[in-house]
Amino acid sequence: MVRIYLDVETYRQRKEDAFVNEKVIAIGLLEDFTPYTQDNLNQPVKELLFTEWELGAEEEVIKTFYSYLKKLLTNGARFIVVVGFNILRMDIPLLIQKGVKFEEDLSKLNQLWHNMFTVDLFQLLLLANNFAFKGLRLAKIIQLIRDKLSCNNAPPLEEHGEEVARAYDEKRYDNIEKWLKQDLYALRYLDLSGAMVKLVEHSLKEGRRLFLDSE
Repeated sequence: MVRIYLDVETYRQRKEDAFVNEKVIAIGLLEDFTPYTQDNLNQPVKELLFTEWELGAEEEVIKTFYSYLKKLLTNGARFIVVVGFNILRMDIPLLIQKGVKFEEDLSKLNQLWHNMFTVDLFQLLLLANNFAFKGLRLAKIIQLIRDKLSCNNAPPLEEHGEEVARAYDEKRYDNIEKWLKQDLYALRYLDLSGAMVKLVEHSLKEGRRLFLDSE
């Protein structure tokens, strides 16, 4: 088994352009073959960044990503667990859409994703937010873990949502890569540290949503 921590950075000029005029500019992965325990949080894992500025075009980013997945499966990985944040609503549908656009067969793409296990931390944390979507942001979650649960080993994570488009326009690609890596290591921390369970327990004890926008 291998766990793949996945994050996709995109560029769109307007919020309402999601899935319509949205370009995949970078895909980040952590390839993790370590056992699924908290003890392995400090074990090194392989970083992979597929970016438009290195590969030359969105098409090459998508093709390189799918080539990587297929190679991983044919090289002995019995199955893949894909872990991300809001990937069921955003990343995976967008990656399927882009795969079809760049000549992947839809039925084969659906089969590929169906044969992988998917863990969406966004969906899991709905229980800690009274099943409300509003307020669930990765940077906010990490900050709450630090402030409320005293988990000082939580990795640093900057709020960068709307900054990505500006950084892309200004060709500040190093910033985008830095944010992408921060997201990936935050995902791995949440997945392995036990913080997810603590957040849900804290929510139930408090009897309220944890991730209110007003906080």
